Amino acid sequence: MDFRPAILITGAGGVVGRFLVPFLAARGVPVVAMLRRPEVQPEIPGVRWLVARIEDLGDELKGIRAVVHAAATSPGPGVTADQIVRDNIEAMRWLVEAAAAAAVPRFIFLSAVSAYGTVTAHVVDETTPSVDPDLYGLSKRVGEEMLAAYSGLPSIVLRLPAVVGPGARRNWMARVKDSILAGGPVEVFNAEAPYNNIVHLADLAELILGLVLRPLAGHDRVVLGAGGAMPVGEVVRSLMMALGCRVDVRDVVSDRSSFIIDSTRARNLLGYRPMKIDSTIRRFAADPR
Repeated sequence: MDFRPAILITGAGGVVGRFLVPFLAARGVPVVAMLRRPEVQPEIPGVRWLVARIEDLGDELKGIRAVVHAAATSPGPGVTADQIVRDNIEAMRWLVEAAAAAAVPRFIFLSAVSAYGTVTAHVVDETTPSVDPDLYGLSKRVGEEMLAAYSGLPSIVLRLPAVVGPGARRNWMARVKDSILAGGPVEVFNAEAPYNNIVHLADLAELILGLVLRPLAGHDRVVLGAGGAMPVGEVVRSLMMALGCRVDVRDVVSDRSSFIIDSTRARNLLGYRPMKIDSTIRRFAADPR
């Protein structure tokens, strides 16, 4: 089968990639799904699995319709600073240069709200400054600037909050779900603060589908969040109700700042239409762990 012009998805074995690959293929978009390490993967019509390092892609980028760069190394036990720099900055530099050389017509980079660093504003949008991000956030910020420097490579940066959906594990909402299912307790900071700092994989996939099918010009970046907002304490109670579990919820007084995400620009520019946060919570409650 001829897989070109196809979409190249890096990080196809990650939480986003595992959802995005079959989602696009089921909608008639051929996919080259790239993995860092050999893994047993299902046979999916329209998908070719590729085990390779980004530095070894070579001719694979020729004729590619779009690159969706979802691969990244996040902080965690045993993860070194060198790994984050190598996987998130050095690999990004190589991929951007190779995509520009191959005249790839679309480059979609999955960045993170971590790129903002310390946020003191109550509402975050594309104009919010980046202040003292940690190494992970800095690595995402550097990747964004690399893309911006290549004027001949049409690109869009999607700054993502916590991503929820099947297999989501490492963000606050996923940890709360695990705690509820384990019998609690759940600690809640700033229970009255409004919250919408999540995006469901289904909403993200719909947005990416539109991006890989439409013409893209220049460089831009947007930040994504759920529709509407809900107090943090109510988020936890809604998740408990959706899971059919009741656990002890402990409100913790904290001086942590909180913020919500304004996705107006993504809506107007890209047609982003996320679920309302209450629907996002119910959807995530039903998702497999």
